[in-house]
Amino acid sequence: MKRFRIKSGRALLFVCLTALLTPLSAYGQQAGKKVDIEPPTQEQAGQAKKAGEVTTDTRIHKMLESRLAQNEHLRALSIGTDVENGEVYLRGEVRSGAQRALAGELASNIDGVTGVQNDLVVKSAEPPTGERLSRQASDAALTAQVRSRLMLSNNTSGLAIDVTTENNVVTLRGAVGSDAERELAGLIAGNTRGVTRVRNELQVRPE
Repeated sequence: MKRFRIKSGRALLFVCLTALLTPLSAYGQQAGKKVDIEPPTQEQAGQAKKAGEVTTDTRIHKMLESRLAQNEHLRALSIGTDVENGEVYLRGEVRSGAQRALAGELASNIDGVTGVQNDLVVKSAEPPTGERLSRQASDAALTAQVRSRLMLSNNTSGLAIDVTTENNVVTLRGAVGSDAERELAGLIAGNTRGVTRVRNELQVRPE
């Protein structure tokens, strides 16, 4: 009877230890198990990339506007700017090719810029040299023709009439003896081929 109780006590102790160790073993196995982290979906990756690009574009745009405003050769100009995916777009008008190139260089030197689309248009206050010389030659020829015709007229040949021409517009200055002489000089100038308009500033001063 005594032996039975000892065996029963050992069996009970074994059952208790087994019950106690089983959860700990399972916990240990679970703790040591690798947890798989799912990679972001394509949509999530695209959204993160787009957010990063927007942040970069904003930084580039602010820096570009600051550089243009601080540059003494460009600050007075109205230059439109835009940035998309690192690409800088410039638009507007400048007064010289050097200003156009300068704006492009300032943009391209900003960190993160992938390219510059320079659509700035050069609109100079003065025409190109070749065009200016051609216009001056044309005006000089018209001046000579008007003077020649005034000298060939018996009624205006002895008058002190100054003739100038600018952009095919003839200006008459000086003094004449009557309204008829003033009007005649204007008609002679206006009827000269190539003259588009006459500014008759002749003064009538009867003797």
